[in-house]
Amino acid sequence: MKVVDELYQRVRFIYSPQQLLQRLKIIQEQKEQEIVLLKDKIQKYEQKRQTEDALYQSRSPLRKLFSGRPPNHHQAVEYLVHVKDRLNKIKRIKQEITTLQALILMIEHGQTQAQIELPVSVIDALTKIEKDQENHYDD
Repeated sequence: MKVVDELYQRVRFIYSPQQLLQRLKIIQEQKEQEIVLLKDKIQKYEQKRQTEDALYQSRSPLRKLFSGRPPNHHQAVEYLVHVKDRLNKIKRIKQEITTLQALILMIEHGQTQAQIELPVSVIDALTKIEKDQENHYDD
């Protein structure tokens, strides 16, 4: 089965359906792991922020005066960087996983021809897997 790049319309890989299926499942697992890591980072940031807020609230009024606190717009930027951007990335990854699942189902049910067009993100992931396997064989 020829794997064609959706953007440039050129053959990038040639796999048997089983090999392609195996690689797509590997990519799907990697994407799911990436989501877990991003969620973990968001949770750690939220815990850190809550801990800092609780510490600040527990201080006496005089200590609050001297300790200071970041302005609200700094906190908003931190939230944007540590939470909002990561949530958007998770959303994009979930869309990619949905695409992968559709491709996997299509291959499992034998609804593919001799050639399959894949999005650039999947092609990049396949390229990375191939490079990793080459490096693994070289060691």
